[in-house]
Amino acid sequence: MEQQLEEADRLRRDVKVDQAVAAYRQMVLTYPDCVRAHHGLGLCLGFKGRLAEAVSELESAAELAPLSPRILLDLAKTYMMAEMYVEGETTFGRVLKLDPGNADARKQLKYCQVAELTL
Repeated sequence: MEQQLEEADRLRRDVKVDQAVAAYRQMVLTYPDCVRAHHGLGLCLGFKGRLAEAVSELESAAELAPLSPRILLDLAKTYMMAEMYVEGETTFGRVLKLDPGNADARKQLKYCQVAELTL
């Protein structure tokens, strides 16, 4: 399993996104509780602009690893791209509860509040 994940991650880093999607999908089918596969698949789908699918995969990753600031941050950013502002703001807040010093989440949350995106 680790070798398959490393290959999928390499494909994603090399911007071979379609191949990475296929590799991560296979991993998710074979290992449905693999956080890294759901996370990687969600990121790739987001790169492709398939935001509803990306949100679904990142939500799966967040359910499997609810204490991961990195996964929650990626989920929150994807919510924002999908114009799911309330969910994005809430998830940035979850990141800051886990990692109060997270500058990226602070900046994004401030943007939400200044832009009043959740009103």
